[in-house]
Amino acid sequence: MKESISILEYEQPLGLFGQLLNEAWQLKRSLSPSISSNYIDSLYESIINAGAIGGKITGAGGGGFMFFYVPKEKQEKVKKTMVRRKSVKKRLKKKKKIKKIKKKKERKKKEKKNIKKKKKKKTKKKN
Repeated sequence: MKESISILEYEQPLGLFGQLLNEAWQLKRSLSPSISSNYIDSLYESIINAGAIGGKITGAGGGGFMFFYVPKEKQEKVKKTMVRRKSVKKRLKKKKKIKKIKKKKERKKKEKKNIKKKKKKKTKKKN
């Protein structure tokens, strides 16, 4: 904390602040596997690879957000990466939704079969 305040107060290069954000995130991730997810790790890595120096993930339970320190000359590339990743996420969500619908239909089909079987057993017992 003191180091980040020092960077901001004494007009040191902000890239150092970005590096601190990255170090803090890596340390936090090392505490527990439930701190992050494969999707968040992949997104973070692709944004870093696009030119961000460091970032922070805040919030919990799917309601958080991410912010990054990105040098001005890399901001456009990072924006494009984020847009591209967002469209990939939308496609993945759509696929998951389709799978969920298919599973629901399969469950209903099985339920109908089970109901028919039960009815047949009842009619056999009566006879």
